[in-house]
Amino acid sequence: MRLSSRLLALLLGVLTSCVPKQSYLDVTVNLGAGVKSTCVKVVLVADTGTGQVKKETKPMKVTGASLHVAVYRDALPETVSIQALGFSNDACDVRTAPTEESTLDAATFAQPATAVTLQLVRGAATDGDGDGFSPPVDCNDADPLVKPGVAELCNDAVDNDCKDGVDCADPSCAAMSCGAGATCSGQACHENLCTDGIDGDRDGLTDCADPDCDMVACGTGTGARCTASACVEQSCTDNVDNDGDGMKDCADLNCAGVACGVGGMCTAGACREPAETVCNDGLDGDNDGMVDCADTDCSTRACEDGNRCTMGETCTALNACTGGTAVTCSTPPGACYSAVGVCSPGTGQCVYAPASSATVCSDGNACNTGLCNGSGACATTPRVCPAPPSGCFMAGVCQASLDGGCSYAVNS
Repeated sequence: MRLSSRLLALLLGVLTSCVPKQSYLDVTVNLGAGVKSTCVKVVLVADTGTGQVKKETKPMKVTGASLHVAVYRDALPETVSIQALGFSNDACDVRTAPTEESTLDAATFAQPATAVTLQLVRGAATDGDGDGFSPPVDCNDADPLVKPGVAELCNDAVDNDCKDGVDCADPSCAAMSCGAGATCSGQACHENLCTDGIDGDRDGLTDCADPDCDMVACGTGTGARCTASACVEQSCTDNVDNDGDGMKDCADLNCAGVACGVGGMCTAGACREPAETVCNDGLDGDNDGMVDCADTDCSTRACEDGNRCTMGETCTALNACTGGTAVTCSTPPGACYSAVGVCSPGTGQCVYAPASSATVCSDGNACNTGLCNGSGACATTPRVCPAPPSGCFMAGVCQASLDGGCSYAVNS
């Protein structure tokens, strides 16, 4: 039977499409005598000059005297080291004891394939640290804590699991701590706590000096951010020294040109407003040369005349601070002080003179009599009951419940 040219072309295209588009290793693993492995992996390792790259096959369950697998090159160099490893469980994560593996051989990828035969034998290699893994799978055969399958520590400069790189370079360390106040991101350690004075990512730069801290909160408050390697005040109306330089709000030069007050702007270390609105602070708020009531903007606004014994003063059209209500002093601290006190203009506090020592006072006990001592205290003495009305009664006892009256018990 003759095939048409069109059908021949179609068959040729199908056959061509079945040919692998990249080179691979056609690997056969033969199990030697006495091998106990129930699962096998083939591992390929190569040195790129900047680090080690590694690739391993999926677990292959042992069902006969040999196994067959194709390993594609992908991103591996052309020449690699190849080895078969035996495991004692189906998950291929527990090495046999003693170890079962092939020798470490060299193999070169070719198009379409290179045939490779590996012989898995018992006790073929030496596990120097006794952790169940031998080189090159074990990248440090002198340390039993370094081996495939362990968790990667992200701040010890060691490739703990022997794959994917050291610390933050290992993808398993993403978002993990890599130092005090530092986190793995983008396969590198980055500072993210910028107020502790510690070089968390160990790059020689601390806090705002580290570019990782750019626009991260810094200082002693919440209104400062790292900018251009320095902690810069950004909140200029909270009366807090956010960047810890001893200057608050507009007094901090970082706040120059920042809005403040009522339509004002931080200028020359102070808040300059279009109109004076605070008329009792002794400051020229709107920078017109007039302070408090001397500024016509303050007319009828609250002011302070310097006398703390008046309250509620206002600025008049004559640029004076007047009016207000006088402080009343009529609540003495005790019965042994004068009923009316005198207000102190400097403090606004009421001062009460002590009552004379002849002033009668009470401590609240009707059985005591008291006189002021001249120093503001009430000195009391117990009341003495009169003699009993006859010999048939005992000495009297003062009764507070009787408003200081005395009671006499019958003399038996």
